[in-house]
Amino acid sequence: MMKKLLICLLCSFVICGLSACGNQGTQEEDLASIKVINASAEGIYGIGYSYYADGNLLSSGGGCNADNSAIKIGDTFVLEEQAFFDDTENLEVELSVMNEDGIEYACGTRIPIDVASGKVYEIEVTGDYETGFKAIVSKYFDNFRK
Repeated sequence: MMKKLLICLLCSFVICGLSACGNQGTQEEDLASIKVINASAEGIYGIGYSYYADGNLLSSGGGCNADNSAIKIGDTFVLEEQAFFDDTENLEVELSVMNEDGIEYACGTRIPIDVASGKVYEIEVTGDYETGFKAIVSKYFDNFRK
């Protein structure tokens, strides 16, 4: 009897988990996306980001490929969508890249981000590990044009 109950509970958890994965919904209009394009001369193994408003750090994080492989030259890596609200002024993002050993390299100066709802930014990272990296906005557009 206990064994059947345990199996039923386990099946319920699996079904609930699968339902939640399939129900991610649509993107909200107040979310902005940042797509980082590796336009450098190197494979990049991780991307770090920090958001600032009026010079104050709001949040930071990073990401890499799930299998820890390089973000190859020409590949695009999408950062988490961030909710940017209209009352956030002077928003900037600062990027960094990591090599295979996890050593972090700054990508130059902070990039201003327009807080308009639903913008998608494409930022190109150029340079190399020896001479340094630079990040520049190559273009941005509204989400509906993705």
